[in-house]
Amino acid sequence: MPAVLTDASQAYRRCARRLRGRLGGKPAELYRSLRDLSDRFDSQFPARPSEGAGATERPLAAQFAARVERNIAGGVLSYSARLHLIQTASEIGIGRFEANLIIAAIQHRIGRSASSPEPAARPSLKIVAFLAAALLQALILLGAWFVFFIH
Repeated sequence: MPAVLTDASQAYRRCARRLRGRLGGKPAELYRSLRDLSDRFDSQFPARPSEGAGATERPLAAQFAARVERNIAGGVLSYSARLHLIQTASEIGIGRFEANLIIAAIQHRIGRSASSPEPAARPSLKIVAFLAAALLQALILLGAWFVFFIH
């Protein structure tokens, strides 16, 4: 980690990109390395809890989850909003890794609840089968009538 970088989040992103490039084909090792990186940065750059953090009764994770839900517009969380949320999480004492987990959990829950609208009503399969059988019977009767009464 270069000493020139003064912004901790910039340094973290740079290290994470290097890990993803090096371990892209090894997901288990990549996960462990990213978790270690996150822990190392969280311990090296401790979060500064805000003054009003202890004033509420809700746990920090629940407060952060509610904030994430308010920032998701139409089931989508923009990248800039995600970065802002991670910064906010750091300020209230939630580590980067936990913040990303909370964001992912909220996005997953919202994605499931915002299911796609029902497709337009189509005739049921039973009705289609009945109409096909009725048409076949009508054709048989028409053929029989033609054979017996026209010839």
